[in-house]
Amino acid sequence: MDDPAPRYAYIPWYLSKPAVVSLPVLFGSLYVALLVVSFLPETAIEKGFAPGLNAKSDAAGFSRSNFTYSFVPALLGMLLFLAMQRLFFTIARLYLWAELSRESGSPAGRSLLLDYAASATIPFGALPQAITNGHWLIAALAVMAPLSFAIPILGGGCFSTYEAQPSGDLLVFPHRSAFYVLLVIMGLYLATLIIVTIFVLTFGKRLRLPKPIKSLADITSLLYASGVLSDAAFQGVYSRVDLRTRLLAARERGGPAGAGREVRYFLGAFTGKDGERHLGVDR
Repeated sequence: MDDPAPRYAYIPWYLSKPAVVSLPVLFGSLYVALLVVSFLPETAIEKGFAPGLNAKSDAAGFSRSNFTYSFVPALLGMLLFLAMQRLFFTIARLYLWAELSRESGSPAGRSLLLDYAASATIPFGALPQAITNGHWLIAALAVMAPLSFAIPILGGGCFSTYEAQPSGDLLVFPHRSAFYVLLVIMGLYLATLIIVTIFVLTFGKRLRLPKPIKSLADITSLLYASGVLSDAAFQGVYSRVDLRTRLLAARERGGPAGAGREVRYFLGAFTGKDGERHLGVDR
């Protein structure tokens, strides 16, 4: 149980170091290429570009060009949106375990009582608590996750085919305002990926778990031998507010009243109630 190998055995593949380094590099390269192509005088996108498809509408009003330059950007934008949601929800779920993995443990207000995984389902819902706790990675993701939904919306309606004057050629032109806003949001998307990369490279070990924690049974397996179960703060709790009040007011025994040390919890090896060594959560 004191071997670090099983303690840090698991992390989602997209939060491993190779993945978090590759994602911003790949996305950043494509983003820079888009900026260069869009604003280089020879290829400026505001001048329009040939669609490479039949741009004329048929009898039913369907245009291959308009469909392609709406569907493809919207599809790519939706993939970016879903990727950011997956990244946010995963880190939100892992963050309380990351706090518990600190070398000196973490107080209940910054670990056991975190509800980022639940509040992440509401746009910007995790932002106030993240700012209060100083968890800036969660704050950045809480902003970017709902904001990234604008990428498929703007991408899908950004390009349209028009007749250029005076040549009369059918060219694809961007809606300037929507295109510029899209570029700004994608820049923020890249910045968020870089923040995630820096965090994983610096504190990635704290995100690692002994195994995936996805169910009540997984959580129970980390607590069944812990002294936390006999802690008075967890006995007879009748509401979430009651539990929060108890844990935030808890102090280690000893010394004058109110002068005890703040109770901290950790995830690691400990001696359980049965006298054996266990891997889980304890005080």
